[in-house]
Amino acid sequence: MQVLGISKSSFCVICDVIAETEFVEAFEVFSNISAEIIPNTPVRMINYKIEAEGSWPEKTKGVVFGASGPGNKAAIYEYFFEKADIEKNDYKTILHPTAYIARSVKVNPGVLVEPGAIISSQAEIGFGVTIKRGSSIGHHTQIGDYTDVNPGVVCSGNVVIGRGCSIGSGTTIKDGITIGDNVLIGAGSVVVSDIPENMIAFGNPCKVVRANDRWKI
Repeated sequence: MQVLGISKSSFCVICDVIAETEFVEAFEVFSNISAEIIPNTPVRMINYKIEAEGSWPEKTKGVVFGASGPGNKAAIYEYFFEKADIEKNDYKTILHPTAYIARSVKVNPGVLVEPGAIISSQAEIGFGVTIKRGSSIGHHTQIGDYTDVNPGVVCSGNVVIGRGCSIGSGTTIKDGITIGDNVLIGAGSVVVSDIPENMIAFGNPCKVVRANDRWKI
C-alpha cells in the first residue's frame, strides 16, 4: 500500500486499519517533509519502507494518507498534487469492517473510518475525513474535507461540520448544529449552539474561547 506522509502515532493506527480491511501488510511511505519521523512501535513492528526523496507514488495503485490532523492532511494533499499529480480520486477510502455505514451515505475519496464507528442515513463524508473509533455520525449530517472526528464523538442528526475541523474525543453535538470551517472543538464538549469558523471552542455548554491560529485550510 502506498502511504503519503507519516506520523509518529497515527501512522500505526492507519496501518492496522488498512491491514484489517485491505489485508495488506507492507507499506511504501512517501514523505512530504525532509524531517525524519519514526513511528512509535514499542509492541510490534510495522513492515514499512520510507522511499528515497525524489521517488513518487504510482497513480494507478492508489494512495492513502499516513497522518491525521486537518492541517497535516491538507499539506500532504497539496504537496503530492503539485509534485506528482496525485488527485483526490487517486486516494483510497478505507472503511473498517466493524464500522456500520448506512447504504444511503455518500463517502468521498481518502476517507478513513476506524473500528466501531457508525454513520447513519443520508450523511455525506468529505474528502480526507478521518472518523475514529467508536464515533457516531447522525443522519443527514455533512462533514467537510480533511476534518477529524476523534474517538467517541456523538453527532446528532442534521449537523453540518465544516472543512478542516477537529472534533475532540467524547464530544456531543446537538441536532441541527452548524460548525464552521477550521474549528477545533475541545474534548468532552457539549455543542448546543452554532460555532463560527476559525475558532477554538470547548466546554459544557461549548463556547468560543479564542481564534484558531493553528491552521487554516
